[in-house]
This record gives sequence, C-alpha cells and structure tokens, in this order.
Amino acid sequence: MQQTEYEHALYRADQVREIERAAIAAGIGETQLMQRAAEAAWALLQRRWPEAQRVCVLAGQGNNGG
Repeated sequence: MQQTEYEHALYRADQVREIERAAIAAGIGETQLMQRAAEAAWALLQRRWPEAQRVCVLAGQGNNGG
C-alpha cells in the first residue's frame, strides 16, 4: 500500500476497500475504523468552519453507516 503526502487525499472505492482490508488485517476493528473516520471528519469540519453551528451529513448507499 502506497502512502500519500497530500493533506486532503481522495481515494477510489477499490483503494478504500484495500486500505480497510489492510487495517483490519493489522488488528484494527471495523468499529474502530469508523470511529477514527468520524473523529477525523469532525476535526476537519471544526478547522474549516469553526463558527458553524449545524452540520448536515448526506451519505449514499454502501458500507458507511456503521
């Protein structure tokens, strides 16, 4: 797996699946992965829009609901 230097990297679905497989194989559970993703997303939102009082999250179909 290649690591990127980009601060806000974007990944294709197949790349995300591979990253998740590698993390799970390394002993990181799916629930912990989702928790880490949520915390990282929240931290980014707080940095970008510190004055925001509401957040609306729209998630499509797929394995993204926990």
